[in-house]
Amino acid sequence: STLSGTVRADGESIIGATIVAIHQPSGAQYGTVTNADGRYNLTGLRAGGPYRIEYSYVGYAKEVYEGVQLSLGEIFNLNVILKETAVQIGEVSVVANRAPEFNSERNGAAINISSTQISRMPTVSRSINDLTRLTPQANGNQIGGGNYRQNYITVDGAAFNNAFGIGTNLPGNGSPVSIDALDQISVNITPFDIRQSGFIGASINAVTKSGTNQLKGSVYTYLQNEKYKGNKVGNVEFDRSPASYNMYGVSLGGPIIKNKLFFFLNYEKEKEEVPGPSRIAATTSKPADYNNNIARPTEDEMNMISKYLLDNYGYETGPYQNYSFESPAVRLTARLDWNISQNHKFNIRYSYHQSKSPSNPSASVSPFSSIYTGNRTAMDAMWFKNSGYFQERNFTTLSAELNSNLFNGKGLNTLRVTYSFQDEPRSTGANKDFPFVDILKDNKVFTSFGTELFSYGNLREVKTITITDDYNFTIGQNNFTAGVQYEHNNTKNGFMRFGTSFYVFNSWDDFVNGAKPKNYAVTFSNTPGYEQAFPSFEFQQFTAYIQDKITFSQKFNVTAGIRADLPTYSQPVAEHPIIASLDFGGKKYSTATLPKQSVLLSPRLGFNYDINGDRTLVLRGGSGIFTGRVPFVWIVGQVGDAGMIQTTQTYSGNDVPGSFNPDPRAYYPTTQPVVGTIVPQTFTVIDPDFKLPQSWKSSLALDAQLPFGVKGTLEGIYNKDINTAFFVNRGLKEGAYMKIPGYADHRYIYQQTTNLDKYYYLRNSAGDLVQSGGSGVSPIVLENRKGDYYYSITGKLEKTFDNGLYAMVAYTYSAAKNLVDGAGDQAASAWNGNANVNGANSAELSYASYVIPEKVIANLSYRFEYLKNFATTVSLFYDGGIQGRYSYVYSTNIARDGAGSNNLLYVPKDASEITFVNQTVK
Repeated sequence: STLSGTVRADGESIIGATIVAIHQPSGAQYGTVTNADGRYNLTGLRAGGPYRIEYSYVGYAKEVYEGVQLSLGEIFNLNVILKETAVQIGEVSVVANRAPEFNSERNGAAINISSTQISRMPTVSRSINDLTRLTPQANGNQIGGGNYRQNYITVDGAAFNNAFGIGTNLPGNGSPVSIDALDQISVNITPFDIRQSGFIGASINAVTKSGTNQLKGSVYTYLQNEKYKGNKVGNVEFDRSPASYNMYGVSLGGPIIKNKLFFFLNYEKEKEEVPGPSRIAATTSKPADYNNNIARPTEDEMNMISKYLLDNYGYETGPYQNYSFESPAVRLTARLDWNISQNHKFNIRYSYHQSKSPSNPSASVSPFSSIYTGNRTAMDAMWFKNSGYFQERNFTTLSAELNSNLFNGKGLNTLRVTYSFQDEPRSTGANKDFPFVDILKDNKVFTSFGTELFSYGNLREVKTITITDDYNFTIGQNNFTAGVQYEHNNTKNGFMRFGTSFYVFNSWDDFVNGAKPKNYAVTFSNTPGYEQAFPSFEFQQFTAYIQDKITFSQKFNVTAGIRADLPTYSQPVAEHPIIASLDFGGKKYSTATLPKQSVLLSPRLGFNYDINGDRTLVLRGGSGIFTGRVPFVWIVGQVGDAGMIQTTQTYSGNDVPGSFNPDPRAYYPTTQPVVGTIVPQTFTVIDPDFKLPQSWKSSLALDAQLPFGVKGTLEGIYNKDINTAFFVNRGLKEGAYMKIPGYADHRYIYQQTTNLDKYYYLRNSAGDLVQSGGSGVSPIVLENRKGDYYYSITGKLEKTFDNGLYAMVAYTYSAAKNLVDGAGDQAASAWNGNANVNGANSAELSYASYVIPEKVIANLSYRFEYLKNFATTVSLFYDGGIQGRYSYVYSTNIARDGAGSNNLLYVPKDASEITFVNQTVK
């Protein structure tokens, strides 16, 4: 946080006036003196308060401001006029003042969530995402026109993003740190401070609590069970599955050495019993009834299958109904703050999160397509407990920061070093690795068992180190900030779809009688001895920036800066010789090359104009370019899918190598194939000219102190994307627009006479290129496009009453269109997962599904004190709006590009485009 302003007397600027800011809970002192223009700038102050601010100069009475609270990342402006006094040197005249409440010098769209607001905000998940709902432009964790992957989140400067990109926006299943350990949070949508980057949506920054001179602690618990949940839908009642949640926490903070060294600790432990599927197997008395959660398989059939697998293969399936899972979690935060001197402050913070949560087996069969009707989690089927998996989520961070006032307070240097480790393996509950099997009945899955088909060797790791050094200094009316940053990420992924092999049988009889399955797939490593290989890559970013805040007068200031980011990628992959030789319509692709180095510039300009000169009416705004990120899973996918580290082989019909074998390696090649001789069907390529996403963001706002102490804000935001990440299947040949006489739908479609008419190259199930009868070779290429935009208009009112009541209400109107919603954990799913007219390769603007057109939020809380030492706070939060966007699509792939049933229906413009046919209905 920053404290700035001017010191004047008798209409003149005071040179050399002393300013001392005292953080009263800890006794930490920060000092500086005014420059030749009477200006001062105290940066690196601890967020929060209360602060006591003292202004003094020989021959003038000291001015003192009490109760000053500093918001995280904001500039608190305080202009002071000293009064002359006739007292002797050594005597002090103190005038106590309260700081004005409406004085932030921010220029962009942002909110600050104080420790008081954190404590009074109702929360169910106890996640940062529950608190950022206070942002009027937010839709859950999707903020300011960005999707859930386009925020950049830090705690004490350390990266708290889900950098790998699978799951929610935060690691640790959305709760990597206890909210009881957080002191303040800021949500910045258009921060024209050049130090903030890495996002298209919002920059979310939090700081943890620190110890003070007072020893304070808390003990708390949260609990729930199935009795807190309903058991009736409409007129249908159902039995609640056993479920329980118990969380216990403790916090303690205080002095080690008064005014000098402080500690803070927080520890939480969760124990949760998660119910399994609510469906049950059919019986004679209760036959299959999907409306009442009674599935098609019978208890006798499921029991027989489980016993057969145990007796013949020693495989324990686990139960298939009326079961639950244990889902534990642990969080720890520890922090030390050291006031080395008035000029040097140091803090170090460590946090750790460990948890695991259960999941049912995936419904996917990718890269197979349409091999049976429905999926294995539909009501036609049941699966066994040990066919699911646990997603473990471990997250460790360390942050250290040194703030040093230099040259008698005229400059501040901030050195910060952080480390983050996102470690997310999968585990299963079975007693052994076993092939995953789908048993069909009437071409629909009847039951499934075995090691979950995407979980064997599944691992997600991202290690991040950042080193940042900022220097802030003032020359006249110019306050400069210059800095450099180095970031290093090491990403490691283990993903062997079908790692224990995958079988699909037409019936249970086929399985037990040794018949061949209708489909078979396996992935094996290309390393010696078939030992699993782990794709990895390194991402580094070198950054330099400079910014100047120019204070033209006490009423008007401008902030201008530029940031240069140089992202670099390691090149750890061997070239696939066959792929390198292929020509996809004049384009060739290398599996060994990640994007080229390219400097990304982010210029920004912001302003703050105090119209009346007393902070009661402020016009602020600005414009600038912001550089975002892409999930690392998309990049590491190129390393893993290139066919050089591991190979996936899929077989159907007569190509299936044999009947069921419990050995996952039973149908590995007898002789390990030479690396680079098998062509993968689908693989990821990142265009060498690909650039990280960038967006031009602008905002304009008017803040007003209204009658009766109400604060009002009217704010508009506009985003226009410069670079958008966009996947294209470059294996497809050119199609053509339909031109059917009398048919109004002229969409673009691909040829379908033979696969060779549609694809440049075909491969068979063994991975050899063929001229007919094979599947299309599909390089899914990550490229850039442009065209996305977002705008919003927000009106907000809030007031803090003297009697403990707080009220806030905000209305936001938004509109946004984009090319893709940014979902998809693999390149193929990111390519084919968007509704379209002319196929998934077509860059088409459509409404962003994650932006709510109209939204109202409101927060009301009341704190009342009683019996001298007790207080209770009652809080309500309301979030309402026009929810969701919907796409009506055909049930088949009309565009014939192989991207699934995502083609939008054609809606006739009038009756002339509709042909009515007489039909007799009997």
